[in-house]
Amino acid sequence: ANARPYKEDPHRVKGAAGDSITYRTTEPLRSAQILTLMETAQVDPEFYVSVDGKTFSKVTGKVSKFQTEVNLYGYKLPIKYQLENLPANNFYLKIVFMGDVQISRVEVHYGR
Repeated sequence: ANARPYKEDPHRVKGAAGDSITYRTTEPLRSAQILTLMETAQVDPEFYVSVDGKTFSKVTGKVSKFQTEVNLYGYKLPIKYQLENLPANNFYLKIVFMGDVQISRVEVHYGR
């Protein structure tokens, strides 16, 4: 609902502080790109990887903001997170919400 401020994206995942979503791959993770839309102020999610889905290690990535000086449509602040050179042999990526954020897209790159 209300796709207009979310750049017309009708397929989003909404999370609040403490929520999380986990992705599992069939081959080791290489990198990931996460596109988000902030509800209010920027509250970066945290990212974790795991070999077994039980014990997770925190990873950080490059953050890119796409603010515009003129926001005629009232779009939410889009932010892209790029996780590259992930530690070897991890099959799980966990995204932990630290505030009100909507995820627009997750691209997971995996394989040898």
